[in-house]
Amino acid sequence: HGNLNVPQSYRTANGLGLGEWVQSQRMLRRGKQRFGKLTEEQIARLDSIGMIWENRAEAAWKRGLAAAKQYRQQNGNLQVPVDYKNKDGFALGGWIKHTRTRYHKGLLNQEQISQLEALDMIWDAQAARWEACYRQICCCGKPQGERNLPEGKLQAWLTHQRALYHQG
Repeated sequence: HGNLNVPQSYRTANGLGLGEWVQSQRMLRRGKQRFGKLTEEQIARLDSIGMIWENRAEAAWKRGLAAAKQYRQQNGNLQVPVDYKNKDGFALGGWIKHTRTRYHKGLLNQEQISQLEALDMIWDAQAARWEACYRQICCCGKPQGERNLPEGKLQAWLTHQRALYHQG
């Protein structure tokens, strides 16, 4: 496969649980296994064949964070459309959406939260969109003067707000 980014469930043709073994080596190096320890020689040997010491989740986090930083740098915000992919094909929009979900479920650690807040992450995209539309309406005039509103999304938003109002 050309790398050692082995899925944990991967088994070789003869049934060896290579993915589990690689994950075990990572945990041994971190001191998270009850028994055993990797020697410096074993670490050097694994390094020499391209061992990836981060697990797949850590590597995915780094890739997503790097893409988010780049997007923020280019666009000035992290309001990433859900279907957005960067030039490398990384689905940043999906990553942001998934990360927000993990945040609301309490599944992000404080370091991850801090890294994203340093990029001005908006945790509640729906509330942010509502505020942006509300501010835009305030700039365009009172809602009764709807003819002053720009065509498109803002009028649709206002129509939706009225429908919600009438639904109680």
